[in-house]
Amino acid sequence: MYQKALPIYNIEKFNYPAKEKYFYACEASKHIKKFNFIREFHIHDHYVTILCTQGSGVHEVNFKPYEVKPGSIFLLSPGQAHGWKFSEDADGYVVLHDKDFYNLNYNSKKIQDYPFFCSNLNSPEILLKNNEFDKVRLIFADIIEENKQQYLLKNQRICSLLDILYIYLTRLYIPKKQIGLENQAYLIKLRTLEELIDEHFRDKKDASYYANEMHVSLKHLNRICKLTLNKTTSDLISERLMLEAKRLLASGHYSVEEVASAVGYFDQSYFSRVFKSKSGFSPLDFIKKYRGHS
Repeated sequence: MYQKALPIYNIEKFNYPAKEKYFYACEASKHIKKFNFIREFHIHDHYVTILCTQGSGVHEVNFKPYEVKPGSIFLLSPGQAHGWKFSEDADGYVVLHDKDFYNLNYNSKKIQDYPFFCSNLNSPEILLKNNEFDKVRLIFADIIEENKQQYLLKNQRICSLLDILYIYLTRLYIPKKQIGLENQAYLIKLRTLEELIDEHFRDKKDASYYANEMHVSLKHLNRICKLTLNKTTSDLISERLMLEAKRLLASGHYSVEEVASAVGYFDQSYFSRVFKSKSGFSPLDFIKKYRGHS
């Protein structure tokens, strides 16, 4: 059951016929024209990095809207739901790659170490200033051009360019004081917690369950969440439940009762009250808002 939620795309979807399973790069205007379905809400099973060079619109990530304009950068981790509304003149660059494409090239670091990828709760947005825009645009253009060629050590150079790009974007991201920049031990614990919540959120809503599974006290687990995200463990569980509910409602395939049951609420009225308090919409109003986007 619940197999008709938001569509999940792999890189082969964009590299058809599938010659490359691990990497894809393209100018945004060509990407939009060829894959018009990306306007609708969907999920990727890989990392997504996008630069807008012209045009405007709205990009919703996990159902939170962000303005799209020249200089907008979006960095998405696997599993994040997103959809677009953009102007006809929109353009830029799109880069997709899986975890191993990056990680296998480096022994001492991982793609998840970058602050914008280390937690799905971190902001996916960076807005470049004028002097930053040209530097970043040139790196994207170099990646796109390299990908079109069949030079020796092509993938190694692309990965090196990605590394340069992510290092530069991390320097722009640091002033936001997101997690993972000072305490690596807490970062590792947070990743473990998010993975556990992803696996058990439907039937394990008690924060103490996750503390027990991680062999730490609930007080210490809440301290980790507070220092890294300024949230409690219960907040993370609740947000994951609501995100799943939004994905199922936005898909248009399930009733409110079915969605409530899917996320572990067997009292539909109570679920509806919780959903409205968290999202600002009743479940039915949310369905109406996103019908036609999925």
